[in-house]
Amino acid sequence: MTTSFGDDDPFDPFRDAAELPPLELADPSANVAPKMPSGPSTLGDDPLEPPSADLAPLELAPVPQPPVHEPTPGPMPAVGAPGPVPGATHVAATSPEAIREAARRKAEAAALAGFGEPPRNPLLALPYTVHVALRAKDLWQSRRRLAERLETAQRRVLATHAALGRALLQHQRADLDTHGLAELAGQAQRALGATDSQRSLAQRTRAEADAEKRRLDEEIARAEAMVAPLRDREAKLRAELDVLSHELRRRTAALDRVKIELRHAPDASPLQASLEARRAEVALQQEKVDAKAGELRDVQSRLAAGLEQLRRHQATRRHLDRELTGSILAAEASVGKATSEAERRLAELGRRARDARVPMGVLEAATAVKADDHVAQLQRELKLHDEALRSWDRRAVAIGGTLLAAFALLMLVVFVLMIT
Repeated sequence: MTTSFGDDDPFDPFRDAAELPPLELADPSANVAPKMPSGPSTLGDDPLEPPSADLAPLELAPVPQPPVHEPTPGPMPAVGAPGPVPGATHVAATSPEAIREAARRKAEAAALAGFGEPPRNPLLALPYTVHVALRAKDLWQSRRRLAERLETAQRRVLATHAALGRALLQHQRADLDTHGLAELAGQAQRALGATDSQRSLAQRTRAEADAEKRRLDEEIARAEAMVAPLRDREAKLRAELDVLSHELRRRTAALDRVKIELRHAPDASPLQASLEARRAEVALQQEKVDAKAGELRDVQSRLAAGLEQLRRHQATRRHLDRELTGSILAAEASVGKATSEAERRLAELGRRARDARVPMGVLEAATAVKADDHVAQLQRELKLHDEALRSWDRRAVAIGGTLLAAFALLMLVVFVLMIT
């Protein structure tokens, strides 16, 4: 829109421009000294007053101006986005290199996913959804295997750098001190000392546990050696007592028959001698049974005492197993923790020494670099799998899921109608 002012408009800024005298500008190339006011000086005879008449005008060199760079047009940054780090080269996310890299990674993720282009026809969303589900299952399995490989590679990296740090600590301690790694080397040395202490404690605990187990095993063996013949003796006496008891019952039955005959016989004189003989046999057999039973009771008492002692030893052995197993496991856990801490300290020492260019073996350094590169490659592949798992089309899958649910509902309705 163009704004015009009338000829008599008092607010026209150009109305009186013709009546103004022309502005005289001084030539910037002319070296003209500033004019000082003439007249008596108000400074008097001050010795610090600079002379003004006899000196040439002061010439000042032009101040160099910094070059002005035109800003590159681009989208406005998001609110709250982090700005460039001072002192570091800041590459915009919308630079051509970043755009090409993002496009390349997107293409790689899409190729790895294999989901294909989303269908334009909504009816084709159902097979697309099924295909995405099957491919996602395969990708998850591949990602899990890749994560396991990455974990193994990371442990190998830790072991490699720990071996490098241990070699440097044992053979090149002076080089570590020279490159400012004395404190880190001392921490690694103390961690190794703690590991040795915990390992010695675990070995001592295990040795004491083994000695106590051997002592109890010997006591159990002695108790079993005492109990075994008593068991055999008990079994033998029990068999003998059974035989004697059977004979006692037989003789008692014979005595009872004689008594019955004696009651029914008209003359008891001939049977009286037989009755006394039978009574003597029963009494003698009873003495034998009582003696054998007493011997059996004595053996059974000794056997019960031996079995009780054996049970106590076995219970103590089981309790000792639980207690000592817990102590051994705790000691071994302490050893594992100390070993992990020492490995971490040594790995950090090896990595820092490699970064500080401490002189070291070419083979060890190359092995460490190769292990790092392998981990970086696996991490890139894992990230690519994550991007591939996120590359399916949400809208098509939502439509496919809706169609699948509708189809399942329709089949359910048909089934209900068929059975009713």
